[in-house]
Amino acid sequence: MSFNYSVRPTGMIAYTSGREGQYDIWLLHVQTGSRMQLTNGLADFFSEPVWSGDNRNIAFVGKNQIV
Repeated sequence: MSFNYSVRPTGMIAYTSGREGQYDIWLLHVQTGSRMQLTNGLADFFSEPVWSGDNRNIAFVGKNQIV
């Protein structure tokens, strides 16, 4: 299993995971280990989350090339 991920300077990691049967974008809080699912079936194996310049938003290319 491979992960595409992007680290935010504040200790948040945005990543793609397909471990629950579909690909989704997740957030991981490094200090607490808590995870939060951001999408529901919108990502794909090639999706790579990228933080915006101000670190407030995440962009990714999902299923059917949706951005």
